[in-house]
Amino acid sequence: LQSAISGLPVAPCYVILCLDSSYVGEEYARLEAGFIAGNMLMQATAIDLGCYFNAGLTSAEQAGIQAATNIPSSHIPQAIVSIGPIETLVSISVVLQGEGRPDSGWAVPLIVKFFTSGADVLNDTPSYDFTLTTKKSETGNAAVCEVTGIAPGSYDITVVGRSTLVNTKRGVVISAPNTSVEMGTLLEGDINNDNKINFEDFVILSAFWPESESLPEYDIKSDFDRNGLVNAADLSLLAANWLRTSPVEITP
Repeated sequence: LQSAISGLPVAPCYVILCLDSSYVGEEYARLEAGFIAGNMLMQATAIDLGCYFNAGLTSAEQAGIQAATNIPSSHIPQAIVSIGPIETLVSISVVLQGEGRPDSGWAVPLIVKFFTSGADVLNDTPSYDFTLTTKKSETGNAAVCEVTGIAPGSYDITVVGRSTLVNTKRGVVISAPNTSVEMGTLLEGDINNDNKINFEDFVILSAFWPESESLPEYDIKSDFDRNGLVNAADLSLLAANWLRTSPVEITP
């Protein structure tokens, strides 16, 4: 089925709804197929399982399904119902501060957490917790990473870098087979990771001023733009975000 249907979510169970070729053109027959699919959705939801529909199948997809499953040619597939838990691919993108950031500076550690909606994201235990490394987006204006295995639903999502405040986006609806989430600009300067940018972070930055990555005293957490230097550009970012605190709420 995965080879026959592009974008089919990964699920432990698939149900293929078919009509006999003599009924394909009958409106009432298609309506009955819809009723069956709706009933599956209600029953799956009642026992906390995901349910996703692939409908509107092309003739090529119908033929591919028949070939993959040995369904008789007289039985025409109308829809595939994926019953979960269904794993969803989530693409996360963030904007990184620092105009002098080199290409290598787009590969940064990122902690991504998914919470139940309404959570205290700084203290509650997340439903999912990932430590990832980003890469530069194809458009070149964001850093991106992907996570899998997320059950469809509504979440509060947080992202945080090595020396940034925590960005939070609430009530994000994750749906199969994939969802893209923009998490805003990560604010640099929280070197000691106490969820605020203040004099303590300035003291740490000053201790490594000015240093380069070729020296043993170099501190990568103070090099906000990851250009291999702790210099005025990093001080400027800390000053721009002075006294900001986590969580930074990102609106849709």
